[in-house]
Amino acid sequence: MKTIRYIIALLVPMLFTACGVDEIDTGLGMSDDCITLSYLSTRADGVDSYESNVANIEVLIFDESETCVYYEHFDVNADEGKVTLGKRKTFFTQGASYQVYLLANCPANLQETLKGFKESSKKLTELKETVHTTSNIYLTGTEATNAPQTFLMDGVAKSGDKTSVILNDGTTDNVELTTVLYRAAAKIVVTLEPDTEKGVSFITGTYNYQLVNMRTDTRLLAEGGLATTSLLANTGPTSAHMTAPTTETPKMQCITYTYSHSWENTSLTENITYLIVSVPIEINGIQYTSNYYKIPVVTEGTAIERNTCYNISAKIGAAGATNIPDAEVLNDISYKVLEWIPATITIGGSENVPSYLYVNKNELILRNVEDDESIVFASSSDVTVKVTEAYYIDKNGTKKTVDASLYSAKPTDALNGAIQFYSDVPENNLIRYLTVVISNTEGKLETISVTQYPLDYITYIEGYYSTRDGYATYENRGNGVTSNGTSFYARVLIDGKILRYSWSGNRVIINNDPNKFLYDYRMYHIQITSTSEKYVLGIPQKDQNGYTIGTNENALLVSPSFMINSQLGATAAGIGSKEAAAEYCALYREAYKGSDGNIYTYDDWRLPTASEIQIIINYQGTADNPVDAMFEVMNAKSYWSPTGEVFNDNYKYDSTKSSLATRCVRDMYDDELPKQ
Repeated sequence: MKTIRYIIALLVPMLFTACGVDEIDTGLGMSDDCITLSYLSTRADGVDSYESNVANIEVLIFDESETCVYYEHFDVNADEGKVTLGKRKTFFTQGASYQVYLLANCPANLQETLKGFKESSKKLTELKETVHTTSNIYLTGTEATNAPQTFLMDGVAKSGDKTSVILNDGTTDNVELTTVLYRAAAKIVVTLEPDTEKGVSFITGTYNYQLVNMRTDTRLLAEGGLATTSLLANTGPTSAHMTAPTTETPKMQCITYTYSHSWENTSLTENITYLIVSVPIEINGIQYTSNYYKIPVVTEGTAIERNTCYNISAKIGAAGATNIPDAEVLNDISYKVLEWIPATITIGGSENVPSYLYVNKNELILRNVEDDESIVFASSSDVTVKVTEAYYIDKNGTKKTVDASLYSAKPTDALNGAIQFYSDVPENNLIRYLTVVISNTEGKLETISVTQYPLDYITYIEGYYSTRDGYATYENRGNGVTSNGTSFYARVLIDGKILRYSWSGNRVIINNDPNKFLYDYRMYHIQITSTSEKYVLGIPQKDQNGYTIGTNENALLVSPSFMINSQLGATAAGIGSKEAAAEYCALYREAYKGSDGNIYTYDDWRLPTASEIQIIINYQGTADNPVDAMFEVMNAKSYWSPTGEVFNDNYKYDSTKSSLATRCVRDMYDDELPKQ
């Protein structure tokens, strides 16, 4: 099954501004020393306005000991947009910190429960543990008998980014707080269409659906997590919130709702939430009037999250089951998990509404994808979105600018919605970085940093020196340490040049490396995300000594994330067998300088497989064809692999040269390289 997943956070921001009258005359002005709440909601005349309407608000305030010290209920109109606390700031202890929680659309019995929190001085933990049940949550917004017309929502007030707020600062200035309201329910949208290429068409008949393992209970607060009573229900067949196909629009769509639910660790996932849909179809002249399909809500995860919209789409290309119990799972289902955002959000109470611009995140990571809608926003005025910068960092560490006009970012709505972002996947094996600026007409702006990864990408870290296990290191070169009587050469990076050092008795000789082709001191990290016709992704097998095994099957394997040693460790002629080359890599050490100034050493090198050598040769640049990501790091005629000699098809330097060279690799288990 194809799965597209984007996880975002909802926006129905509530903003608190000043305005109100105390019940007792204190001599203060009518707009002094008060706490006023302004909120955002949809207009009542919207098609799906019930999804964001606010009919009532409960305010509960807890002191520093997390004891409830204040409760107030407000009945509000859909277009009203603000309420004022019945107590002024002086009701609260000066300088004390409080936590302010809001609950919207609570039914009468729940309002009585919340009122009891203040009367009984209950704790915040009890509010987090409180559970509410809506047996017919899936019918919300319909005309069915006793169907709820609004959704339970919750939010916590903030001052800036702090949830611990001071309500009485000793002044008569009004208090302004902000919060975000989240729905306790999740939304499920299923869209089905006939696969006309397979001769399928929708016909007149009974279209309906039923929800299986619908969660009917929920914690009041998102902080409380999932309810533990696990009240699951199966609905009867219904056409509520369903659009049947027509000749002009041959698609079926149904919308339903459930509370958040997890079926993790349950036997055979028997508690997974799914829909059974009845879709009468015709295939090449044969009609299937009793035709049922099963559609799981989530395939890769094991939970349905609150305030999330699960968009499910599929094509019907074959007949289903003739009865409900045997309903067949549809194939090729596409899933998109988005923040549940209403189509229209407007500001209630236009006066005294503050200026604001909110985005759910300021960093976006794209991995081998071109488009994204996971950034959502809310603004007090029309927004403009622009890609202001696009660049990558090449093999020299140079910032290369790319024309930002080649990439697009635009809002789905002027005031509230998602940012539709598009950028071609990079083709140069380097990570692309973009800066997106969203601003409104009041001068508010937010900057979003985008990191876009290609299918296969290359980064690097600079090596410092190379050595072999048991030999002297570059640090103790002045201590008269010998190489145990064995002639040994290694290389060190000094002032941007690769120098060679060797032991001769008690002397250390350092000079310019005579090999003009050895200039690349970078250890490249190659990450590959898919198998090709020429190789198979998988960490190559090693024997008990850590040597790469020399089998034909192993030769096809390419580690999905591996590092190449730099030319600090390149070898010329002299290693006469693949066994000696394998030993060389096992003993090889390469060090780098960390950002903290310390020296760190990699000591887990191995001989690369034949396929890994070909990957490096294919990705590297050459004198005739330089590339941005990598210098020509393997420029010998051939190289040792565990299965023998691997020729370099790009070799053009000395056609008479026949010696083999050795390069080493190591498997990487971290996505990012350490900082230098």
